Amino acid sequence: MYRMRLLWTGFPGAPGFTNLFFASVPGDLQTDADGSAPFVRGLTSSWADWMPSDVHIKVDSQVDEIDVAKGTLIDSTTLTTPPAEVVGVQSGTYAAPSGASIRWKTATVYNGHRIQGRTFVVPLAGAAFTAGGALGPTQQTALATGAATFLTNCPNFVVWARPKLGDPTATPPVADVDGATGAVTSSSVPSLATVLRSRRD
Repeated sequence: MYRMRLLWTGFPGAPGFTNLFFASVPGDLQTDADGSAPFVRGLTSSWADWMPSDVHIKVDSQVDEIDVAKGTLIDSTTLTTPPAEVVGVQSGTYAAPSGASIRWKTATVYNGHRIQGRTFVVPLAGAAFTAGGALGPTQQTALATGAATFLTNCPNFVVWARPKLGDPTATPPVADVDGATGAVTSSSVPSLATVLRSRRD
């Protein structure tokens, strides 16, 4: 599995980070990473029309290969051609911790739970929301379309259920739980606004 990271800058509370994970072919990290990079940028481009003009998103040129089960670093590479950063276009006031979220669904059940994930698109401009504080229908559709296009272009996109450390001193002892991935099969964008307490959520 390899990780591509988005670096968010330019707004109050910056920097921020978004991690995206992909199933990999052993020995093909460079090819996999270079192939995914344009589509990752395409995903962020679908957000730009509703991001404040001081928000910048850059695809990190470093891509890490990670052991799914243990979460340890296996390898690392640098993108051959890092994509150009994406910059928001909206002027006006906005709340830096407020935005939207994309829900990623899988059909994988692991350790008694269905693996699911979310990507936070924060901040969004004030113009992205209705008077009642919900994500506007035009903006909701734009983000949902961008997510669906990304899934079509990146069928190896996954959600990672991270490994959990056990506690051998507990009674009874609690065993370690390995990590696992689920292939993302669908996405959705709720109208409910998202508020982040940390830019590293």
